[in-house]
Amino acid sequence: MMEHTAQLRKGRSKTPTHKCAVDTRGDGRAHAEGWRWSAAVIMGCIVTGVVCLRWCVSMSPYSGYGVEPMHGDYEAQRHWMEITTALPLHLWYVNGTDNDLMYWGLDYPPLTAYFSWIWGKVAQAFVPSLVELHKSRGIETAETKLFMRSSVIISELITYIPAALFFTFLYYNGRRTTLLHIFLLLFLLQPSLILIDHGHFQYNACSLGLSLLAVDALLSDIDILAPVFFTLSLSYKQMALYFAPAMFFWTTGKALTKENRFLRLLSFAVITILTFVISWAPFLTSKEVFFQVVHRVFPLARGLYEDKVANFWCVISPVLKLKYIFSQSQLAFISLIVTLAALLPIAYPLLRYPNKKNLLLGLAASSFAFFLFSYQVHEKTILFPMLPVSLLILAFPAFSTWLNLLSLFSLYPLLTKDGLVIPYAVLFLLYLSACLWLLPIKPAHKIRIMVMALAAGVVHWAEATFPPPGRYPDLWVVAHATLSFLGFTVAYIYSIISLYTNNNNNKPTPHPHSH
Repeated sequence: MMEHTAQLRKGRSKTPTHKCAVDTRGDGRAHAEGWRWSAAVIMGCIVTGVVCLRWCVSMSPYSGYGVEPMHGDYEAQRHWMEITTALPLHLWYVNGTDNDLMYWGLDYPPLTAYFSWIWGKVAQAFVPSLVELHKSRGIETAETKLFMRSSVIISELITYIPAALFFTFLYYNGRRTTLLHIFLLLFLLQPSLILIDHGHFQYNACSLGLSLLAVDALLSDIDILAPVFFTLSLSYKQMALYFAPAMFFWTTGKALTKENRFLRLLSFAVITILTFVISWAPFLTSKEVFFQVVHRVFPLARGLYEDKVANFWCVISPVLKLKYIFSQSQLAFISLIVTLAALLPIAYPLLRYPNKKNLLLGLAASSFAFFLFSYQVHEKTILFPMLPVSLLILAFPAFSTWLNLLSLFSLYPLLTKDGLVIPYAVLFLLYLSACLWLLPIKPAHKIRIMVMALAAGVVHWAEATFPPPGRYPDLWVVAHATLSFLGFTVAYIYSIISLYTNNNNNKPTPHPHSH
């Protein structure tokens, strides 16, 4: 009887203990689920907030607002919708009665043309006046402006923002949730991209989003998709070529560490060619058609650079007039050689140490080399180096913060023309404050960043207070370009040094068959 009572007590004592254990595990799962929902809600709020910020900026003037007869980039994007929906495909890049190439003729690769056609078809359904052949030139009604501004935001929501979310989880996986939120917020707050796409008016986020999806594919080891996304990015904007050397060296280096290395490299090449052929198929029907598109995409006749851009060729032009010494073809060849020389240092570390951080550093160094030394550079193409720089904002917080502010500073002359000075000032201060508050930047580096910001303010004040002398009407614009060029050169050198020092304590990944 006593034994039976003891057994009952023993059994009763086990029962609540067992229930308690089950309840504890259930509470743990519920707690973890709650954290995941909370993190998702915060990310949703971040995306909503940055979209609202973009919408606020879109209420500002845009490139060519009210400026006849050519208007500006806003009219160029609208005109491409008009041309692609009104004319047969084989006439999109050809000069003719209905397609005057001197009036914002298409000068981007076919994916941009297809993109314009899609939005043009949407416009035909909702705002047909936007794309009426000839009659729509220079149209600036409230209805058409709403459509155009909305198309930029929707395009970014489809490409760039999802790519940023994927990257956040892939690259910073394992970090504290708070850091993921900080990264996503600061990455989507990149001021130069917001002001160029949603103020000045372009669709750069589409090409950058496709390039970022290629990076996402490499980080997630779905290498087969990387050449697809990158070729699509290149077929949307030729400036994606800035990333090509780094992509090539890094993917080759990674393939050499795997089994069946030759088959991997061959598959990359085949997929790249197939994606290119499919993207360009309508324009591969004859040599004449293909080379007409290439001629429009790479216009040598436009010169070494456009406007006052912060690259080497523009900065030396006041003291060395290269266009009077060399022909356009000679200048193109010289810039090619100098650019290739600037790209050489990235080859070894990317081939030898194809790790995740080196991929981003390589993309930064490669794109800076192109921006500083290549042919036909626009001031707006600084957005391409800023992509990898912004992706590294948690790894190099001071470097990334400083460079994003410098890139915005370099765009000031362009943004002034567009009447975007107030959005410029607001975003400059907003981004500066967010980075100094949220990022773990050393006090000494914070002081340097604030001194740089103060110096930018002094330059703006001097420009507004002291008009340039009649003999040097571009004095302040050249000053902007020169100061920015010096900073971007430092960034290029720092990216190269980081590529090498990043591997001091890392042995190269051995080949699977090595012992």
